[in-house]
Amino acid sequence: MGTRKRLQPDLIENRQIRIFISSTFKDMMPERDYLINKIFPELKRYCQERDVTLFELDLRWGVSEEESKQGRTVEICLEEIENTHPFFIGILGERYGWTLTEEEQALMKANTRVFETYPWITDMLSKGTSITEIEIQHGVLRSDENLNAHFYFRSPEMETPAEFREKEGSIEAQKLKNLKKEICEQKKYPIQNYTSIEDLGKQVEHDFKALVDKLFPQGVLSELEKERLQQKAFLKSRTGVYIANPAYMAKLDAFVKSNSSTLVITGKSGIGKSALIANWIQRRKKQSDEHLIYYSVSNSESGGDYRKITQWLINEIESLAKNAYMRSAIHDFSGEKDKSKKKLEELLFSIENKGKLLIVLDDVNQLMDVENAKRLNWLPTFPKNVKIIYITRQNDKTMEVFQYRGYETLVVQPLNRKERKQLTTEYLKVFGKSLLPEQVNRIATEGSITENTLVLRTFLEEIRVFGKHEEVDKRINNYLSAKDIESFFDRMLERIEVVYSYRETNFVKDVFSLIAVSRVGLSETTLLELTGAPLLYWSQLFNAISIHLETRNRLITFSHQFLRDAVQKRYLFPKEKENKYREQIVIYLKSSSADLQYNELPHQLYEMHAWDELYTFLLDFDVFEYIYDKDKSELGKYWKGLVDADKEKYSTRKYLDIETPVKRNAMFDIHGGEFTGLSLSHITIVSDISPPVLVKLYCKIGQFFSTLFANDELSFEYYIKTLNILENISDSNHPNTAVLNNNIGIFYAKRGDYLKAFEYFQKATIIVEKELDANHPNRISFRENLNRVLTIMNESKTSSFEATPTQNALDKTGTYYNDILKPRVMNLLNNGEISKAEDLLFENLETNFLDDIFEIAYEFYKKLRTYNNAWLVEHNFSTQEVEDGWKDFQREFFKRRQT
Repeated sequence: MGTRKRLQPDLIENRQIRIFISSTFKDMMPERDYLINKIFPELKRYCQERDVTLFELDLRWGVSEEESKQGRTVEICLEEIENTHPFFIGILGERYGWTLTEEEQALMKANTRVFETYPWITDMLSKGTSITEIEIQHGVLRSDENLNAHFYFRSPEMETPAEFREKEGSIEAQKLKNLKKEICEQKKYPIQNYTSIEDLGKQVEHDFKALVDKLFPQGVLSELEKERLQQKAFLKSRTGVYIANPAYMAKLDAFVKSNSSTLVITGKSGIGKSALIANWIQRRKKQSDEHLIYYSVSNSESGGDYRKITQWLINEIESLAKNAYMRSAIHDFSGEKDKSKKKLEELLFSIENKGKLLIVLDDVNQLMDVENAKRLNWLPTFPKNVKIIYITRQNDKTMEVFQYRGYETLVVQPLNRKERKQLTTEYLKVFGKSLLPEQVNRIATEGSITENTLVLRTFLEEIRVFGKHEEVDKRINNYLSAKDIESFFDRMLERIEVVYSYRETNFVKDVFSLIAVSRVGLSETTLLELTGAPLLYWSQLFNAISIHLETRNRLITFSHQFLRDAVQKRYLFPKEKENKYREQIVIYLKSSSADLQYNELPHQLYEMHAWDELYTFLLDFDVFEYIYDKDKSELGKYWKGLVDADKEKYSTRKYLDIETPVKRNAMFDIHGGEFTGLSLSHITIVSDISPPVLVKLYCKIGQFFSTLFANDELSFEYYIKTLNILENISDSNHPNTAVLNNNIGIFYAKRGDYLKAFEYFQKATIIVEKELDANHPNRISFRENLNRVLTIMNESKTSSFEATPTQNALDKTGTYYNDILKPRVMNLLNNGEISKAEDLLFENLETNFLDDIFEIAYEFYKKLRTYNNAWLVEHNFSTQEVEDGWKDFQREFFKRRQT
């Protein structure tokens, strides 16, 4: 009874599911179309979440004309059944199926080894057994092994054309009845009836999700583990059919062996950069025991936020250091850039002796350029055992940074003709399909669009899911005639509109258009509510085109510019059509969360040139602070748009007149479902902002407009306004107050009023050195500002500011301090008499010429820091005494300065 022993690798062990679909063809075309286009994409996504790869073998076409003429159809079917073992779907209706004629059997005997390999088939063919039954017998009924097989019978209640029903009383009808009876009598594998194509789809989806749950159970995962699995699944998804370029692989191998620490892989969008690194990593794992960390920015929940990526690296390196998953969540170190950078550096150096570590950062072009993140200055210094590979696009800012740094670069080139032919053949082969040599040659040579790997894979997928073999050539011609990549994707959109239409709506058009006009994508919930489509239809569309979409921070957007351009041209021209979708989003945001409004609304208003509404919205302090902290460049774009539109009407000074935030629910005026304009008279003021918070906001606003418009006078207005508020509160030593004093100091320094600048820098320094940690950036920068002004005051005796009594005193006494005291202090230091030199400095603090003393003391302690502790100890001092002495000197200096 048994069939020959399976020789294929264990698919379950390799986390693969390859499903053979057996049925008659023409009558089951609707069922197969529905499963291929609507159900299996969802199952693939479900599998991907478990790090499982799913393929469906659907032989509606795929056996080439040449192979058919040679009688190889049966051989191919039987081989594919073995390739998909142990997964099988059998679907039966009212047709028994195709049976081989004597001539076809003779061809098969002459050109194949089917009869030798499967001796039992001789008897079956002599009895007129159909190919469909042979598939079912070989795939399930004759097997002694335990399989994952499911059968689905079309209900007689479904309307079926007469041409697809065997005649009652015919031999074929009896054979079909016997086959169904044999299937029903076996008790190992379930049989279900379906009453509609949709019913079949639900049953298949339910059964195979249950199978995935059984074979690849998923426990409760932490956010970190989910992210790990997501990264692993993405990397694996790029290791399917791949045509390796030996030169690229050799260069990557050579880089690992070299003394170079950094390599950049670049190239045009869709050229195959991620596939290259994924396949190299897969091969590398088999050859080396070095550690590797891979992270794709575009395929993560980081949203391109460098802080979350830093924390991911910290978690991964902790795992390497302790050989365990150390954290249950990915923490955000927002606002703690230096701390997280320092921690990452410490971890890297802690594993310096644990072997080579490769870090691959893919799609760094997708980084949010907040705080100049694309300069990669948030990454620390790497030890010698760490090598890093960046992957980015050629036209991105990150590439400019890499070129400036002189990093070694590998540029991925378009596919050549030989590679295109090979990829075409091998990609279709995975799904049990093949084309005529002439068709393969045309795909590889006609036009240039298939040079791009993404386009070629999309091209082949479009052909693969097409059901009618006799029209495949027509489909190939249609895509090859596209004049450019944008036109190619336009034809893909045309097909998708037909397959995934929802009733009489423009469902596909609406989904793509809404995504295209969004700032960084829309959530699944938002898309469903805006389109009004059922979840099922959205899910089917999303899963079918998932290769062209990406989800970042739960927002869905396009994964490449090609599709965005095609959507823009097909659906959003002229501008009125685009604004229609923008208005939909604006109205929807009326009842949305504050975060969603802050992220999306200003973008929509800016693109619509709705300047009054945008101005009103940005005057809300909450809105300003949110966007300022998240992305200053984005906020700058909005304000530049306003100022360019009407500099007088949209004055930034309006912030000075509002000491309470704008009430957000007054942002809209909806009449009869239409979006209308909103004037400033609609602003509602609410008193829920405290003076300390207002101080913080005015500081940010002043800094922002100083940087954006280089308008120091305007910024100074904000700082003075803030000082007036500070007079009424007691929290004058808060670090925000220090920031304010520092900014006012900068204003005076730019004007050349150095004495005034010194006054404010001194106030700022006193506060931060009292309130902040020694390594806090503000302590360092404020102290540098103070010292810089002191230097200018001492060195520039003809400065632009008017001479004051203090300045005149400096002129008269400069000779003593510079020519006598300073050399004396430094000579004592050089002779190792450190304590005597320090005592001399403190004694001179009794004079009125503190500025000169401070400058000399600064140089003294600066030089002391260059000596090692051994030398200092030898001369009755230590590094700790150096630091304590400098702190004591500053404390006494500022105390006397205030008096």
